Amino acid sequence: VIKGVIGLIVASLAVAYQNALPQVERQGEGTISSGALPGPQIALIKDAHKGAATGVGYTTGGDQFVTIGDDGTLKLWESRGRTLVRTFDLGSSDATALAVGATRAVTAHKSGRIALWDLALGVRRAEFKRNDAEINAVAFAGSPDRILAAGHDWKLTLFDARTPILPVNVFEGHESAVQAVAFSATRGLIASGSADRTVRTWNAETFAPARVYRGHQDFVTALAFDGDGRNLASGDLAGTVRIWSMTTRRAQRS
Repeated sequence: VIKGVIGLIVASLAVAYQNALPQVERQGEGTISSGALPGPQIALIKDAHKGAATGVGYTTGGDQFVTIGDDGTLKLWESRGRTLVRTFDLGSSDATALAVGATRAVTAHKSGRIALWDLALGVRRAEFKRNDAEINAVAFAGSPDRILAAGHDWKLTLFDARTPILPVNVFEGHESAVQAVAFSATRGLIASGSADRTVRTWNAETFAPARVYRGHQDFVTALAFDGDGRNLASGDLAGTVRIWSMTTRRAQRS
């Protein structure tokens, strides 16, 4: 009986500890985080949004950060004082992804809509939509005007704010929803991850397919290049992270 009681106590503590760990989900260039964070807390912004805060991303210089929430707003904050600079009305409460650059941010939506926001001027620069398929992830593609959008329609689409009516290119090859996207300016590569369990890379200038990486056992949901673009990390729903070499074209570790 005593051993049984001790076992129950240990199991309860393990569950409580697991629930206290931060749950982090990658969304484009930003992250969503909830739960207890390790280390000293620098600041707490209570009631930043009415309802859930669904996306966070720092600007390139780190002087400001952006949040989006279920209340259909995008908010720009000063990093040092954690003060609100301005609020943008997203026009809907269905935002699915956020990407943040130096002076601009991109939001993606379940309706297939993508919006480009000018953080300095406080205006919406452009809006894109190819169809009604939900957008799962967005990323800047080497320019504040060029946006990559990963769609539920199995396509990766490149848009340009200077020609918003038609996409610059539609990348085809995945056999299920595109869940993640990343861009490397130094390597000139675009990467896409899909529910088909593959990672594909594309030449950023010619848009030609470069390589297909296989090995994940579940949907690929997150991608990130390292600083010089020599390695690409991919994560899947099963909790596996793989590191792929862009020079040797094989998995470095898992």
